[in-house]
Amino acid sequence: MTSPKLHTLRWLSLVLVAALVFAALPVQTARAQTTLLATVANASYLNTRSGPGPGYTIVGRLTRNMQIVLIGRNVDNSWVQMQGYGTQWVNARYLAIQGDINTLAVTSNQTPTSSAFTAVIQNAYVVNVRSGPGIGFQDVGRVYKDQQVTLVGRSVDNAWVQLAANTPQWINSQFAVFQNGSLGALPISGAAGDSGGGDGGGAALVTVVANAYVVNVRSGPGIGYTSVGRVSLGQEVRLIGRNADGSWVQLQASTPQWMNAGLTAASRAAIMALTQTANTTNPNPGGSPGGTPARIHVVQQGQTLYSIARAYGVNLYTIAAANGIYDVTRIYAGQQLIIP
Repeated sequence: MTSPKLHTLRWLSLVLVAALVFAALPVQTARAQTTLLATVANASYLNTRSGPGPGYTIVGRLTRNMQIVLIGRNVDNSWVQMQGYGTQWVNARYLAIQGDINTLAVTSNQTPTSSAFTAVIQNAYVVNVRSGPGIGFQDVGRVYKDQQVTLVGRSVDNAWVQLAANTPQWINSQFAVFQNGSLGALPISGAAGDSGGGDGGGAALVTVVANAYVVNVRSGPGIGYTSVGRVSLGQEVRLIGRNADGSWVQLQASTPQWMNAGLTAASRAAIMALTQTANTTNPNPGGSPGGTPARIHVVQQGQTLYSIARAYGVNLYTIAAANGIYDVTRIYAGQQLIIP
């Protein structure tokens, strides 16, 4: 008969052996997730690159709502590596990621210099901020002359740039003077010519009023036509046509509305690419349409409206009226003036 003491020793031995066996087993720890699903969001197009940063070569393009599989990230989580043919990275800012990005393996130790650049607002006192890259998108705010902004994307045609914000915010790129980086180095995050309002007119051109503080809008391509409204410096306009020589452009509106092409920021090539919607050529700015060609004077440093009027032998206020100028003391070098 086994003594109680011996029985206790045997029981303790069994407990000790069991403890040693369990200690020898591999410890099951939480393992980092190796993949995550993500969807392209806040961008119509998204470039994929050969490395984690905008300086790497573009190797592909994703479209809005496309779903991808992520297999890695860089050290600051700003770029993620996607599963696919070859090495492909995308900016994490434009993805809706399902899960915690920190569970991805770090597959690059590089922190990109930046995919965002700073710029200063110029060429307008107030610029509309829109929810997408086009004037058909909702007006969601304002930025002002000399204000510094951070840019994180651009439209395919470079006409619009996206601001760094929690919601989509876009401005016309003509108002952004880069302090570092360049327009072409920004990732593409919006489609070209996207109006956002479903208002058609695929051949339309979006541009801004330039070279005059106030510009008369007329019922036909010449200042001999009735004035039907005004647009201001920096205001966005959508152009749908031109006259024969491109000296006047037609605005998108329910009634005929035209303005002098020289008072927009659109290039000559862009204007001539518009559909010709009027047969007139260089209409007479001072009388009936179709007469003597208009004269355009480019203001030089130190010139005043008074001195220009004397040089052409035209009344000061006639020039002011032709160009929508309400303060005759305010003109600037480089401004284009119609001389009736």
